[in-house]
Amino acid sequence: MIQTQRQNVYDSYLEAALKKFKPKDLELYDLKKWKFDYRFLSILEYLKKDHTELKGEILKPLEEVLDGVFRFPMLEEKFACRLLTEVAYFQDWCKKAGHQIVRPNSMNNYGAILDHFGFKTALSDLVSSVIQPLANRLFRPEFAKKYGLDSHHGFLVEYEPGKDTNLDFHRDDSEITLNLCLGRQFQGGDLYFGGVRCSNCREVPPYSYEEKYVQHEPGVALLHLGAHRHAATSIKKGIRRNLILWCNSSGFRKNKSTKKDCPVWCGARS
Repeated sequence: MIQTQRQNVYDSYLEAALKKFKPKDLELYDLKKWKFDYRFLSILEYLKKDHTELKGEILKPLEEVLDGVFRFPMLEEKFACRLLTEVAYFQDWCKKAGHQIVRPNSMNNYGAILDHFGFKTALSDLVSSVIQPLANRLFRPEFAKKYGLDSHHGFLVEYEPGKDTNLDFHRDDSEITLNLCLGRQFQGGDLYFGGVRCSNCREVPPYSYEEKYVQHEPGVALLHLGAHRHAATSIKKGIRRNLILWCNSSGFRKNKSTKKDCPVWCGARS
């Protein structure tokens, strides 16, 4: 009975979000209108050309801060602010309409699922035209290139004192994760990384060389494997909001389900 009531509430919310909510800033819902950082566009163009070596002046803004964790400027800050304003507009609309917002996942209590109110097409395009070519060049082929990224879960998370302040150590439910900081002003809230692990080895502690703290910066993105365990440290001041895009591959998951041994990419094998 309780489960049925919850499903009815969810169905009502989703129908309202998709059919009744009227976007304010229409350009945001079309990936072709997104304002990418010029340095990122150069990086993307270079990687799409399938150069043999990943080095050169163009790639300097693409920093591998830890083995398998890439940091790069992605969006113009003003455009990132527009995304935040639109999400806030949707949240305010839900409040006035009496709809309880479905939260991004079981770990985050604040934020919104972007696919629920019009961003699904733009984020699908982002996966196919941006994340896929990046992942093809930056990660082992079985995660993206071999089978392709064919689905996603896109959402915005919020951290601030008095609400969600941190995030526990975990793996993402994705093959590739994009973590894009939208802003705005904050102190603390770094991302801690602690080793790539398969599902069977998720509890194996990190080695010292696998550990790294990475700072967030508005407009700057991190790209990493979903299996790369991480946590968000406590935010001390201000508000940090990030766009998270979990990119999935049904081919990778189908192939993984037939194998029980620890894969070669699992850091626990070191």
